[in-house]
Amino acid sequence: MRLKIASLVLAILPVIVTSASADDRRILDVLLKKGIITQNEYDEILKEAAEEPKPPAKGETKSSIADEIQKAVETQKAADKQKATIDKQAVKEGQEKGFLRALKEGFTPSDSDYEKAPYTPMLLHLRRQERFGFHLHNLEGRYSDQAGLNTDIPGNTKSQFQVATAELEASGYIFPGLLFAQVVIEPRDNLGRGLGDSIAKNIPPGNNAPSGILRDGFADLVLSEPEMVIRVGQQRIPFGIEPQTPGGLLPFTSRAYLDLKLTRNPGLDNTKFSNAEFIQERDIGVQTRGRLWGDKFDYALGVFNGAGINVSDTNNSKDFIGRLGFNPHRGLRFGVSGYEGTQVDIQKASGLRNRIGGDFELTQDLLPRFRFMGEAADGRDGPFERRTWYLSGFYELIPQRTPTSPGLLLGVRYEEMKQNIGGSDDNIYDRWTFGLNYYFLNAVKMSSGYWQQVKFQLEYEIRKHNSLSAAANSTDTFAHNFLIAQLTVRY
Repeated sequence: MRLKIASLVLAILPVIVTSASADDRRILDVLLKKGIITQNEYDEILKEAAEEPKPPAKGETKSSIADEIQKAVETQKAADKQKATIDKQAVKEGQEKGFLRALKEGFTPSDSDYEKAPYTPMLLHLRRQERFGFHLHNLEGRYSDQAGLNTDIPGNTKSQFQVATAELEASGYIFPGLLFAQVVIEPRDNLGRGLGDSIAKNIPPGNNAPSGILRDGFADLVLSEPEMVIRVGQQRIPFGIEPQTPGGLLPFTSRAYLDLKLTRNPGLDNTKFSNAEFIQERDIGVQTRGRLWGDKFDYALGVFNGAGINVSDTNNSKDFIGRLGFNPHRGLRFGVSGYEGTQVDIQKASGLRNRIGGDFELTQDLLPRFRFMGEAADGRDGPFERRTWYLSGFYELIPQRTPTSPGLLLGVRYEEMKQNIGGSDDNIYDRWTFGLNYYFLNAVKMSSGYWQQVKFQLEYEIRKHNSLSAAANSTDTFAHNFLIAQLTVRY
């Protein structure tokens, strides 16, 4: 306060003084004694006061130095009082807003860099964040109930609360515009993912069994974005749509049978030929991906170990995986995928492992408020053939108008998985899923590439499995209907 007043005095005195009265001289003496003005300033003010003054305008009354200083003090007091009032109002508004509303506003500050995100990640172009940083990648909490399941069997639970996943991501450019890196760890996963998506999961512990919490760990050499990127490390394999979609961005809480670990259900008769899931999400290798002729085509082609996540290779050969996409119109996509390699099954017997698949996606960009997508794949593991497909449809009950406005999506999916086609021990899984997705937030910040999302999902699955092991039906989770509620936070 004292410093502000002194500054005002120094600004006022040379302007308003035209003749120094005795009172004014005493004020100057005090200011000089306290060191607020220097001797040179003191002499200069007196010199100006001794000069011939300019006559004041008619009716104008000249203020003394004391009056001007008092006025400056009162002005500063009024400003301090106004600031205190504003601070109190801000505290009051914060208390009325509450934690949840403040959290939501913190996720999406009013900023022109934010855009409304589509419901599918396949049609979004995101720039990569320039600075290397850490953020919460995905957090899921859920409640599930499976009526009729035999809970006397160890490991079976009819209903439960779960912290389903918790992922932490570190990503950004190590060398600007050239080398981009990303690492994702998942210390908590109760959904049969993570270490489950590996052929080596079926190998007994001590023999290259998967371990660790690493999900993604790769570096991108950006040759020309988006035309060509070379990716090296542990990564999602380039097959289909769903295997390349992060868990928090899936339209349903459970992955389709195309990318689900059916062998996580111990004791079923299908485990003798089902090695891990039909298409593992991740593997270790190198791939190149990009776009051709603008956005009309996208491609991804890679060479991988073929053993899955967090393990060394299980044989001397490498697996080749790729997808070619065709995008004839905004909101419409088609794709074909292929996988060829050598697998090691649960008996460690080598054999041919191949997959061929097709996918399509039609979004609300082409058909307002509707979205349809589907995938189909056929594959062989040695002498065993498997086939799966699904169709999904969605309708926007409440279209999302802005990045921070709510949206409500109704979804229906039907899918089927046939195991060991034509064999004497054929297994068929089929499932209907009915769900509601309520989006509190669904936005992307184009400058950083972060997809921020808060959504609540409520679903009911009607499951059927014609397992030949009748005695195992009471313990078969794939033969009992499933109710699930899940809250997902992605930042």
